[in-house]
Amino acid sequence: ALGAGHEAWAAGQAPKAKSVIVLWLWGGPSHIDMFDPKPDAPSDFRGPFGTIPTRTPGMHFTELLPKTAKRSNMFSVIRSMQSSNGGHPGGFCGFDTVYGVFDDGAFFWRDAQALG
Repeated sequence: ALGAGHEAWAAGQAPKAKSVIVLWLWGGPSHIDMFDPKPDAPSDFRGPFGTIPTRTPGMHFTELLPKTAKRSNMFSVIRSMQSSNGGHPGGFCGFDTVYGVFDDGAFFWRDAQALG
C-alpha cells in the first residue's frame, strides 16, 4: 500500500521497495516548471513560476504543486538522470530498455548484466 514504508521508518526499520512507479511526463510540462525549478539559475535557465518548500529539507517545487510538496516525504525525486544521447526519445529508450540509441538514431544493445 502507498505509504506503507512510512510505518517501517517510524518503527526504525528501512522499508524495502516492492515496486516503482515511474512518472514519465512525455509531452508534459518541463521539469523546471514542476519538480526542479532551479530558482538560483539565470532567468534563461529557470521557469517563470515561484518556488515553495516541500516536506523534504532542501527540496523545492514550483508554486503549482502545493499538494504534492506536502507529500514529498512519501516519494523520491531523481534529479541525476543523464544520457549520452542528445535527444529525449533516445535518452528515454536507454532509460526504459536495455537498448541505447546513438545520436544518429541507430540502436545498439547494452549489456544488461553490466547495468546491475
